[in-house]
Amino acid sequence: MSTLTSLTLAQILAAVDAAFAAALAQTPPQKVAAHQIGTNASLRTDLYAGPQGSGFLVVATVDLGWRSLVITRQHGPETGRELSLDRAALLEELAASYEKTVAAGVTVNGCLWNAEPTAQNNFANLALMLREQQAALPDGEVEAFLSAPVQVADYNNAVHTLTVADYRAFLLAYGAAVQTLWQTYAMQRADLAA
Repeated sequence: MSTLTSLTLAQILAAVDAAFAAALAQTPPQKVAAHQIGTNASLRTDLYAGPQGSGFLVVATVDLGWRSLVITRQHGPETGRELSLDRAALLEELAASYEKTVAAGVTVNGCLWNAEPTAQNNFANLALMLREQQAALPDGEVEAFLSAPVQVADYNNAVHTLTVADYRAFLLAYGAAVQTLWQTYAMQRADLAA
């Protein structure tokens, strides 16, 4: 999925301004070929001729993956700029997109796992319980405990049997996957809020 993580709104608008200038610098004005902005977004422009003598409407579409921004500029006798951009609406859409992504789960070790907060808490509570059990064991029984089976259900309710040691390794990978979801969302939100 494309993200906004490396772009600020100011950088997007600067790229759009450059695309408008490039489109209007040609005689007659021409579309600017679709191109990348940074590493995660693309920009394309379209031109529409108005009634004779009224100029052109340039429409820039920025595809961020989770959302497209449409920015228009009229070029003609009464040049003006209309920006169809509502930050609050974009932030709400981003939050809804994040919630859908979390609800869809994360893939770890080739299996889809529930990533919603209740599942995260359940996985963490089981890890805590296992750690407490291990701490209560005499040293001679720790190796056998780490080899003991633990059963966990994935997103599709398929049961997987792991050793305690494998379960701990799984938790690290699961936690990293969930953290990546959150960090991506937090960076996108910060970029939009800036």
